[in-house]
Amino acid sequence: MSSTGRYRISAYTEAEWLHGRSQAAHCPNCGHEGSAEAALAVFHHPPGLDLDYNLLRCPACTVLFVDTLPVVDYGRDELIEIGWPPYYAQMGAGTWPIASALARIVKPAGAKVLEVGGAYGFGLDFCVHGKGWQGVGYDPSPLAAIGAKALELPVIQGFFTEETLKDGPWDVIVGTELIEHINEPPEFLRLMRRAIAEDGVLMLTTPAADFITPDLAPLELDALIVPAAHVVLQSVASMERALRDAGFAHVAVRQKRSALVAYASPSPLALDEDQGAAWRAYRRYMEARAARAPVGSDIQFGFAGRAMFDAANDADEAACESAWAMLNEGAAARYGYRLEDLTALPDGAAQAQLEGLGEKMPHGLGMILFARAMQRLARGEARSAVRPVMALGLQAVEALQAALGRRSLGDDLLSSSVGDVLRLELLLCDAEAGAPGVAAALIARGDLIGGWRGFVALVNAGDIEAAGRLREAMLGAAPDAALPAGLRRNALMSLANFHLTADADPMPALAAAQALEALGEDVAALRLEAFVRLVNRGDYPAAQALASSFDILARAAEIGGRLAQDARLAGAVLALSAGDPLSVPIWVEGLAPARQGELLADGFVRAVNAGHYQPARDFAQAQGLFTRAGLLCGRAAMDLALARATLELVDGDAAAVAPLLGGLAPDEARPLCLDAFTRLVNQARYDEAQALVATQPALQTLAEQPGAAAADARLASVILALHTGENARAAAQALAFAALDGPAKLQPLYVQAFLQATNDGDFATARQLAGAALTACLPACAAPRRQDALVALLVLDLQPDGAVSRLSERLAALEAAGLPSGRYQVLAFNVFTRLVNAGEPEAARVLLPRLTPLMAALQPPLDQPARDALFCAGMLHLQLPETQRLALGVLARLREDLVRQTPSGGPVHPLFWPALRGEVIALFALTRGEEAVGLLKDYRQAYDGMPDDLLLVLEPQNA
Repeated sequence: MSSTGRYRISAYTEAEWLHGRSQAAHCPNCGHEGSAEAALAVFHHPPGLDLDYNLLRCPACTVLFVDTLPVVDYGRDELIEIGWPPYYAQMGAGTWPIASALARIVKPAGAKVLEVGGAYGFGLDFCVHGKGWQGVGYDPSPLAAIGAKALELPVIQGFFTEETLKDGPWDVIVGTELIEHINEPPEFLRLMRRAIAEDGVLMLTTPAADFITPDLAPLELDALIVPAAHVVLQSVASMERALRDAGFAHVAVRQKRSALVAYASPSPLALDEDQGAAWRAYRRYMEARAARAPVGSDIQFGFAGRAMFDAANDADEAACESAWAMLNEGAAARYGYRLEDLTALPDGAAQAQLEGLGEKMPHGLGMILFARAMQRLARGEARSAVRPVMALGLQAVEALQAALGRRSLGDDLLSSSVGDVLRLELLLCDAEAGAPGVAAALIARGDLIGGWRGFVALVNAGDIEAAGRLREAMLGAAPDAALPAGLRRNALMSLANFHLTADADPMPALAAAQALEALGEDVAALRLEAFVRLVNRGDYPAAQALASSFDILARAAEIGGRLAQDARLAGAVLALSAGDPLSVPIWVEGLAPARQGELLADGFVRAVNAGHYQPARDFAQAQGLFTRAGLLCGRAAMDLALARATLELVDGDAAAVAPLLGGLAPDEARPLCLDAFTRLVNQARYDEAQALVATQPALQTLAEQPGAAAADARLASVILALHTGENARAAAQALAFAALDGPAKLQPLYVQAFLQATNDGDFATARQLAGAALTACLPACAAPRRQDALVALLVLDLQPDGAVSRLSERLAALEAAGLPSGRYQVLAFNVFTRLVNAGEPEAARVLLPRLTPLMAALQPPLDQPARDALFCAGMLHLQLPETQRLALGVLARLREDLVRQTPSGGPVHPLFWPALRGEVIALFALTRGEEAVGLLKDYRQAYDGMPDDLLLVLEPQNA
């Protein structure tokens, strides 16, 4: 294709597009005089001829015509001499275009038909043998005489003229590929109008002028303009105008690609547009004519070869076999060999002239072998088996093309088409065989249909990388709707499979499946495969979207097999990874028991890991999961044990964890063991916690264990020791573990151990713990515990073997620690009493100023510590003359409180008489003896048991 400059279109012809140039001319079609567009310059120089001319376009009727008429002698014998008739009979005639145009004409059998310019006579032959009409043909070429003899038709070698009108009129007049050869079309058409019956139909075929553009391939352009032969090329508009100008009232002109078909009649046209019926009638005609043709004749090879070609295209096995048998019989009769036995071209065929080629092989051998190859492929034979037939067919095509070229006859379009297809088919064979370079060759061809066929072959062969290169270079995302339906189906299917390969994105496969479904294909398997691939590549949202619009389980059940199992497995994986792991059971039906167990276990594990503890427990029970545990091994078994242990820890019985640890790796068992121990301690299940310690080494070496779980377990170990009364062990662990895990939690436990030992009366242990370690731990404690610890220290010093000298210091520390006043008061009174009783009056006097306000604030009834403190204060005050008055007040207050609690005549409190004694001593010391005697008299009468020393004070008074 070329739009600028001169370029070659055949062996002896060049062309140049003139792009709007113009020249003066006379239109032979409509008579227009004046400027016409010069469309194309043609330079035709075969041996013995130099013809240069321009194709002009009439601005009035749009016809194309030459500005220089060639000299053509249609009666010359040159074509006969170079072997044209055998070639034309076998390959050159376009029988289907003729038959398809004639099939539209509705005339009964016996209708009178005239063919003008029919050459060999195939148009007339179809009229007679295909339509049942009766007629005659006129053609001036020697080819007409040869065809008339071969086809046994009444063809007159000469021109149709006015003198022959006497034999008319005719019901049908046929002129196939004729009018383009006529210098003055209007004159011819007027003659045809006179020859046609009033209800007759004129049918003309001719190249379409509007199809001739710079975009045409060189070979197509050459076949349309045919230098030195075609002089006037009609457009739809020019043909219709010319026919109407000739007197045809009713005209229909059709263009199909490069061909025009015109129907004209004096009467309204009634055309049969059923081309399907026309094709079937044509094929019956070809098969019947092949069967009646002389064996080994040119027309037998022509009719049988075309019949086989058409049958192969229609996948008609029986018709193919019938034609193949005739062709083998004909070859045996004419050449001495059967076509089915050929493995190479006959000697010299590749170098033969056209007239000699027909003596060695059928001219249509390439087409025949192509049809045979297609037939065998349709049977299901492997391309590798059919490839030799294709290769031989291509050699036959090339031999014919070479022979035509040697005679300057141009190329044969059908052979060229067959050759091109064979080259493509051979590439497809190579693709199937995994040969290198196929994609590059297909890309170089640039043929979209061939490209898609190659893509299909490459995908089917598993060469996905080459298929990808081909698709990227020339095919695009998806096959166009303009592709042949069967190829489009195959291309969509291969495209889907292309996108379903391991590393590809499956989403485009779904688009291809949708397009296939619109064509009526069942795409369930593709969608299942896409679902599997989406899950496998982790595209869970897309897989979920597909599952929501397509019943994966139902279609898997219908399809069955490995794909169904893969789809179920993918569904289970999707449920585990991005859905509800507890929905796994609906997916695992039909899978092997071991695989079912693994997936169910995985669902349980994921539910536990997601914190769905009760649903996980219900799931395990419903599926009998723990009874299937024996089917599991390796990682699956370990994961199940881990999840069971986790479930027991979180939502079950921590003591049940230990039996599950046996099959786990130490690093996996250790945190579970630590957690179970911690939970048992936290649940106050101390005996079970101790039993776990006895069996688990990790719990016996807590200081060596890393991680948060170990830190929790160390804390629990201290707590366990506290609750089992092992206070010294608890304290030792607390100190050791605090160095590992920090003081915040463990130092308070050390203090707790000290407190617990003190409270338990284990003063020896308490004193061991009461040193610098305790002091260091106190800052980590909350205020109440610090206060308790300070109280415990004071309690230790209050014991008989305690350090009395530290009591005042202890009390000061408690006051500084903010001990509640009530509690402080009791302790202060006890400390004071202990100092006095221990013979530490000086220490007691130091403390006394702190206690005096407390004593002053006391309200009756007094508790025992207050009474003891009052009594001791009174005794201490009695020892010094300057404080004896204070002693009197304190003791009098104590005595009055005791009297209030002791009814007259009742037993007195043990402190009553000692307090009264101190009060009496104080009164005498203050020279208030009479008051002392009076008190004694009063209480002697009120209470029994007055001590003797007090009675002696009363005796002088009695005397």
